[in-house]
Amino acid sequence: MNIKTILICLMMATVSFAGCLGNNDTVITEEGDPVTPGELPDDWPTYYVATANDLPTCDANTLGRLYYVEADTNFQACMSTGWQVVTLGGGGTTPSLTVNQPPRITAQIMALDDDLHNLTPNGWFYVAMAHWSAADPEGETVTIGIDANRDGTIDLNLNTAEGASIVELPWNGSIQVSQIEIEGERFLHLYRIFDVIAEDASGATSTISVFSSAMQSQLLRDLYDSDDASDNDFGILFPTVPQSDIDWVTASNAANPTCGPNDGYVHNTFSAEDALSFVSNAPDDNLIVISWTCADFDINWADTQIIIEVDGGLSFGCGPTSNPSDCLIEQTGDNDGIWAIDETIYLKENGADICESSCQIDITITHNGQVLSGTTTVMVDPVP
Repeated sequence: MNIKTILICLMMATVSFAGCLGNNDTVITEEGDPVTPGELPDDWPTYYVATANDLPTCDANTLGRLYYVEADTNFQACMSTGWQVVTLGGGGTTPSLTVNQPPRITAQIMALDDDLHNLTPNGWFYVAMAHWSAADPEGETVTIGIDANRDGTIDLNLNTAEGASIVELPWNGSIQVSQIEIEGERFLHLYRIFDVIAEDASGATSTISVFSSAMQSQLLRDLYDSDDASDNDFGILFPTVPQSDIDWVTASNAANPTCGPNDGYVHNTFSAEDALSFVSNAPDDNLIVISWTCADFDINWADTQIIIEVDGGLSFGCGPTSNPSDCLIEQTGDNDGIWAIDETIYLKENGADICESSCQIDITITHNGQVLSGTTTVMVDPVP
């Protein structure tokens, strides 16, 4: 039986296979049309090449064609995924076509501490611990590697089908940026996507995408605020971050500019003034209005203490609605336990006649033991 006869029998999965076993028999289709072995109809996508290197490009023009590769003694079909090896299978007298399956892949790529590894003797690299496994359903030999910039080409070959290793990957390849807002504060979330590609001995390939942190240390972490994005080192380390994202995060405090160095403390400063409301001997007068002149971020009432001293004498502690005291704190926003950077607060009498007429009120605001800068004295006068 010659090659063309075999191809006819393989492609006619729905016809009677009587005659496919002899050199001179005629194949009769279900429609009753005779096909003479050795003569291929022009519209049958079955072809012959000497080696796999002789296969044409698998594209829209060759999609669906079946080639017999003489050097490999196998068939290859042009499919939507590229050239695939086709093997004979089945039992009894009914042959079947089995398409070669690509490898299965699992992989993890986890960033290592940049202080130890990322500034290498060869410059800046994304240094990570990689774990991977690639297995072929047909048991063929598998090669695997990492495509760092996701262009379809392996940039780093891994030496075994499965294993673990510390890898160095291009620093700025594959970096991704997402805008994140948490309780009114803006951050840029930086992360990376790498493609892991595996190929079996027959040329079938598969790819998975692996998500990894931008960094996992305190210096180069996942979330970056406006201070980080404004730092000169940010542009050096991450030059591919779009300027539009940097503008978005740095604009978060545009109305409340940063008030001090980013050294782990709250450098919010405030302005206090007379509430310009009538004061009397009633125990519920509005006394003072306070707003931020600049703010690094929101502060929690649980960590904050406001003390006022009236005419150099009696002192009163002020508390929010959720924690009533002689001096009540009312805020323009939600009573959510937070003094947000865009909120104004009022200090109000709460059952105690703190100021009957004109009085001098000294203000001290402390957050986590640190005294915040701002207006220290306000003259409260009755409104005519």
